[in-house]
Amino acid sequence: NPVNPDPLYPRNRGYQFKGYQLGKNGVPTFFYHTGAVEVADTSIVEAGTPNRIGGLMRKIHFTAPKPETVYFRALTGNMQQRSATEFTSDAVKLQVPEATPVLRGEGEMRELLLKLKLPKGKSGIQIRYELLR
Repeated sequence: NPVNPDPLYPRNRGYQFKGYQLGKNGVPTFFYHTGAVEVADTSIVEAGTPNRIGGLMRKIHFTAPKPETVYFRALTGNMQQRSATEFTSDAVKLQVPEATPVLRGEGEMRELLLKLKLPKGKSGIQIRYELLR
């Protein structure tokens, strides 16, 4: 499947941005809907250490009115799958939860989607992005 270059593609698939709220230390949480599912998305900066480069921990909370499967785009670009839960691109290493990863596209135009089977009510995932440079 080729990556869809249409800028209205997310909106045409039910995505609606609902704003953001600043939490403690000025960290924003972005709110949006994908269909009937409400999403709260917070990215927390992780400082580096002498043995590890810093990165981002992305905490994503879902509220679903009924059990539903959604596809969540975690990364785009030229990437390699290193294990069932680890992917790398030229600039980042991505650690995803146990989910069903789906790679779409070819070469430098790939998308990493996570197929998430959401239960009714509240659930969440965490994705860690580590800088490689």
